[in-house]
Amino acid sequence: MAKVLHVTDDDITDIRKTSRSLIKFGATWCGPCKLMDPKFEEVALESSSPAKFFSVDVDECPQLSKVFGIKGVPTIVVVEGVDEVARLVGNVSKEKIAAWCRE
Repeated sequence: MAKVLHVTDDDITDIRKTSRSLIKFGATWCGPCKLMDPKFEEVALESSSPAKFFSVDVDECPQLSKVFGIKGVPTIVVVEGVDEVARLVGNVSKEKIAAWCRE
């Protein structure tokens, strides 16, 4: 059971230290982001996976958005250490997010 950690540009080192991270990039003005936010939070709370869940506001964190090459929101990036292993742009299902915790 984890919670979603809201991060800033200064937190890149913390993200890279985790074995598996799900990083959700979004914006307060984004309608699809607002639809995906509760699903992402539910998966984080229900997950028994050791994965860490992070949320990044692209307007507040331009450096993180640049590092991960974010071109549209919502985007979820799955990272293992320093390697990106999956990415999906758009509003995804709760089941897909949960599957990424286990893959």
